[in-house]
Amino acid sequence: MKLIKVTLGSIATLVIAFLFFLGWSTINDYDPQPQITLTKQNAPALKKDTFSILIWNIGYAGLGDDMDFFYDGGEQMRTSKNRTDKNFQNILKELKKTPQPDFLLLQEVDIDSKRSYHQNQVERIKSEIHSHNWYFTHNYLVDFVPMPLGNPLGKVESGIMSGSLHSPSSATRYSYQGNFDWPKSVFMLDRCFLSLTYPLSSGDTLFIVNTHNTAYDEGALREKQMQQLKTWITKRNNGQNKIIVAGDWNQLPPEVKIDEFGKNPQSKKYSPKKIPQEFLPEGWQFIFDPHTPTNRGLDTVYHSNSYETLIDFFAISPGIKPIEIKTKDLGFINSDHQPVYLKFTFVRQKQNAQ
Repeated sequence: MKLIKVTLGSIATLVIAFLFFLGWSTINDYDPQPQITLTKQNAPALKKDTFSILIWNIGYAGLGDDMDFFYDGGEQMRTSKNRTDKNFQNILKELKKTPQPDFLLLQEVDIDSKRSYHQNQVERIKSEIHSHNWYFTHNYLVDFVPMPLGNPLGKVESGIMSGSLHSPSSATRYSYQGNFDWPKSVFMLDRCFLSLTYPLSSGDTLFIVNTHNTAYDEGALREKQMQQLKTWITKRNNGQNKIIVAGDWNQLPPEVKIDEFGKNPQSKKYSPKKIPQEFLPEGWQFIFDPHTPTNRGLDTVYHSNSYETLIDFFAISPGIKPIEIKTKDLGFINSDHQPVYLKFTFVRQKQNAQ
């Protein structure tokens, strides 16, 4: 009888502790405004018409070729500190290569996270690549993620980061609408996109948008957020403004097959969906390097049969002409994503007859 009482008491204590933790986490849940202005200033008009962009999900320097990841069907939560430091040094080395792109759009950059040993990657990037104006915004801010049980992810403070050789007139964070159901939403990312705007000498505006779209859902949440993004770009697509949306879409362009690179995605817990062909407004294009994958599966450490896909790319508006597009094949050594480079120029758009 005494043993039963002790057992029931222990269970009750655990339940109360869990409910307290869940309530505390819910009260402290990061809930950003739909729109946050990071900077707004008078900026000189851009006079040149040819630019370059590098996009890269750096995977917080913790998802090199030695890692699988529990969210993707693997077992590990993080790699060693030495390997994290080595990955980040190599990422910095790649980012510092000259000539420097006009724009650097990064995803999964940590500030203070257990998974990256509380390394402030934002400040390191700012201090070592001081040629750029840098803008960071959170998309993952949780005091304690309890999964996986036994070796929890713990504290996560991370986000997306855009760097520019040119001073923007504004930098604005836009929250993607919707999230997973409670209580899962408390411990998941708060997705967003970050827009930098630049006046052009023609009187028009250039928008450089850094996006990191939703993963791990069955499609309804992605569809809602993609519709939001389409509404946003359509509103600004007045026929003369120039718009580029780029980053980690967690989806494939319509033209790319799920098994484009000959690997079976069924072994991967997370399998990306394809963006519908009708997503882009008239005259827009998806720009990507069809020859090289940008992302690999994390259900196992990287090997010759790992799933590889293409989910990092660009969407460009009319009036923009790609000159060069290339995915840098780094062998997924330091991140589960590879950097993608785009060089582009402006072209005169045809005016509709009156």
